[in-house]
Amino acid sequence: MLNLFRFRRNRKRQTNLRPKARKRQHRFEKQHQPQNPRSCHPRGPLGNLVFKFELKRIPGQPELAIREVKSKKFKTREGLCVDDITNGKEKIRISAVNTINDENPPSFNYITKIMYPDWYRPVPPTGCDCVGRCSDKRCKCAAKNGGEIPYNHNGAIVEAKPLVYECGPACKCPPSCYNRVTQHGMKIQLEIFKTETRGWGVRSLNSISSGSFICEYVGELLEDTEAEKRTGNDEYLFDIGQNYSDMGTGTGVGMDTGTDGFTIDAANYGNVGRFINHSCSPNLYAQNVLYDQEDKRMPHIMLFAAENIPPLQELTYHYNYAVDTVHDSDGNIKVKKCFCGSTECTGRLY
Repeated sequence: MLNLFRFRRNRKRQTNLRPKARKRQHRFEKQHQPQNPRSCHPRGPLGNLVFKFELKRIPGQPELAIREVKSKKFKTREGLCVDDITNGKEKIRISAVNTINDENPPSFNYITKIMYPDWYRPVPPTGCDCVGRCSDKRCKCAAKNGGEIPYNHNGAIVEAKPLVYECGPACKCPPSCYNRVTQHGMKIQLEIFKTETRGWGVRSLNSISSGSFICEYVGELLEDTEAEKRTGNDEYLFDIGQNYSDMGTGTGVGMDTGTDGFTIDAANYGNVGRFINHSCSPNLYAQNVLYDQEDKRMPHIMLFAAENIPPLQELTYHYNYAVDTVHDSDGNIKVKKCFCGSTECTGRLY
């Protein structure tokens, strides 16, 4: 099973890709549950009983976040410092909001796709022969996914997998195929915002359903040896594809790189994914996806919602660092505290 890690340096490997199951009631639902509701049962026009309830708010209960979102969508946002950090490169504009201080987001080059090295020569993937939308076990792409399409008809991923195969350029199915989700890009309205203790973060202006695709983590694709030299921005390094043993099929590279794995570096080139913070109790998880090539060492890193997320709640995922395994250029152990604020916080990021 493939495990996803943000940085490499001899850390312990976690064995479960699935988001941690937590027995907790969803915050949005819990805050707005009925409190001793009054009810009445008048009869409707056809003589059927109509059940009506009057809900009372909990003392001190905050207003629904959606009301705040609606008001902010159509008015000048307080703290708006950048209208669109993508400069029009995404289909949906992504604003930057800072109500903490006068700081603007850090400068970087916004890209929407992974930057591959010059030597990389991808081998096109094999495709399915489906005429309409792929939907059954006879589909070659469904067979790659264990005999089923990994997404439901709403585009939500059904469950976390070591690797998801989407239909690609060699497939005969249309762009509307249920097995083409992440390749179409972001569809959720996101914004970055300045946090109190953790720099910039990401949130959504809309409710997000569990399993929804959020965005891809993109940046420069580096060989292992090159990534080892970039120790100044550890939080932007994301290790990929190191645990596959069946490298004999479809490696897709134009030369023998002599490396066991690769890293995505989003420090200088990246997208909105570079701003998503770590949490010890995350609401997102990282999923490996292939669709435009079949080299399992170089999957796309796609972020999905692990639960229902209300508007304006910060989006986070677990970086999967192991303590005392990140070093500086001199080999000294680096220590970084975690400020996620979760009740499950371990106190250290690495």
